[in-house]
Amino acid sequence: MTKSGRLIVGKLKLQFTPIVRYTVRMTALPTSSGKVTFSMCTIWLSMGLGLLAQTSEVVELPPYVVAENSTIPWRYAEFPGVEFISRCPDAVTRQLITSQYRLHELLGLIIPRELRMQWDNTRKYVYFNESNQPAVNQEMVESIEKQERLDAKTKQSKHRADADLEVGFMPNFRFWDEDSIAVFFVIDPTDQDQDGITLANSYVRYLLESRTPALSRWFIEGMMELYGSMRFTEPPIKGQIDSVEVIENSAVVAAKFRNAVTVEPVFWISDQKTKALKKNTKSELKLLSLAEIFAVQLIETKPADYQQQWRAQSSLFIRWALDPEKGTGGGGLPNNRTQALWKFLERSSVEAVTETLFQECFGLSYAATETALRDYMPSALRTAYSLRTEQPIVTPTISLRNATPLEVSLVKGELNRLEIGYVRARYPAITDTYIEQARRTLRRSYDLGDRDPRLLAALGLCECDALNDVTALPFLQAATAAKVVRPRAYYEQARIELKLLITSRGEIKPTVKDLGNILKLLGTARKQSPAQVDVYELYAKLGLRSEMLLSKAMDDVLNEGLRLFPRNFRLINAVAILKTMHGRIDEVRILITRGFAVTANPSERAKLEHLLSAITPDPEGEQ
Repeated sequence: MTKSGRLIVGKLKLQFTPIVRYTVRMTALPTSSGKVTFSMCTIWLSMGLGLLAQTSEVVELPPYVVAENSTIPWRYAEFPGVEFISRCPDAVTRQLITSQYRLHELLGLIIPRELRMQWDNTRKYVYFNESNQPAVNQEMVESIEKQERLDAKTKQSKHRADADLEVGFMPNFRFWDEDSIAVFFVIDPTDQDQDGITLANSYVRYLLESRTPALSRWFIEGMMELYGSMRFTEPPIKGQIDSVEVIENSAVVAAKFRNAVTVEPVFWISDQKTKALKKNTKSELKLLSLAEIFAVQLIETKPADYQQQWRAQSSLFIRWALDPEKGTGGGGLPNNRTQALWKFLERSSVEAVTETLFQECFGLSYAATETALRDYMPSALRTAYSLRTEQPIVTPTISLRNATPLEVSLVKGELNRLEIGYVRARYPAITDTYIEQARRTLRRSYDLGDRDPRLLAALGLCECDALNDVTALPFLQAATAAKVVRPRAYYEQARIELKLLITSRGEIKPTVKDLGNILKLLGTARKQSPAQVDVYELYAKLGLRSEMLLSKAMDDVLNEGLRLFPRNFRLINAVAILKTMHGRIDEVRILITRGFAVTANPSERAKLEHLLSAITPDPEGEQ
């Protein structure tokens, strides 16, 4: 059977390697630019096999290898904060690494490092060679088929009952958990028509949404809207391209690939509205006030046309602030708006947004800025601009060598471990298959005698992901004793030890002395990045399940969590319950109001209603 053939099992058609593209821009939401964008993991090209039947639906699986039997060695390289392993030719691997480095440097032109999620753990990339990727095995196909049939009966399947399921491996994807991220690509080095690499919309959104303290909602949504009109694609893997012409809305912009980001002209909600604005901007442009833009939290509850307007205007404001052209529609303002934007975002992540705060950052009132935006719009509708690095981007030297067993276990093992959660959520029937794959990869180095704290932590977290706390605990204890830098390892050990402590004490609440090691573990987790909301929820649980008092020190920790995760309902609710137990009713009311402002979920709002009724005096009882 050919590498690109299909195996038909019942109503399942197994397509072995149906993918050749690996660099498609993706987004989780449609943009106002009117462009259709797809997730990288849902683009499947059938390599000459013809279009899929209309009743076919795709089952996408992460990489899976029954046993490592390839004679091709894994190659390894690293930068500060990033590790790579690859089975592609060295020339292709170097170009992939170079592209990733340059793209992240260019990303700094529109989102500074300080405004993105930060990791103490390294980001990990795995590059697979398409030519030696295995097929999906028969056992996995049959397990998925059985699960889908059962789910179809209970209407839990996301696929139609009569659909043929195309089972294949993803061409690329990003997996993450509380403190780590791994990305894989399947590359065909012989393909002459590869697309260039770009940073996917969903990845950029993840960097923004996971940043702590949390960024303002208007900035996240506005930036994602604007990002859809930006171009900073690296050249294709095959060949060198020095420049690109962007032709959009009658504007032609030549931008150097390697040192610039091109921002295309504004597309305002729809073709019709964009054309109307071009004809008569003054009469057609309707703007929400900046005070309203900044105040919105639950945009999902607003009417669709309001959401479009809010996102479009948030995007326009960011575009105006980033525009390097002095005086272009800005009333001759000096080009200090970008630094003002970064300052405003930093402060608004920890302070209440007021016009005074805005003026301190931008030197303008809301009204003056709204006027500047109106004046800016005519040129923004017709003119693109480029953001350029001050100096050429110089990639650090890439030293490729054969990976050690430890490096393969740490990098590929992390990818395999992170695949577990994805598979469990979508195809639970094959979860154990992926758990065993992760264990094999991680234990290969361990069985050779490696006891690196990072490996021990990964083994422990793998067992946590496998829901096997008993096996996880010794690995985690060994890793944290060796002072591993892995915040989730400290949290998971604290969680497991608290569970065991509560079980052993029965009806007797643990004392503060009993909690000594758990508090020490949580304290270490708080000092490492990224911050984890689960850590602060566990603090609240300690207050509820032990004799620990709600002291000033405990208050400070909980307030720190609320500052870092101001829109997290679970944390808000947990702290509110704890403070209710301690009679801090005024503070509880503030938290309930805050909770209502961040959630539209009926069950979550019901919990807040229940808590509110519990602290509200009964009028009849007071008489």
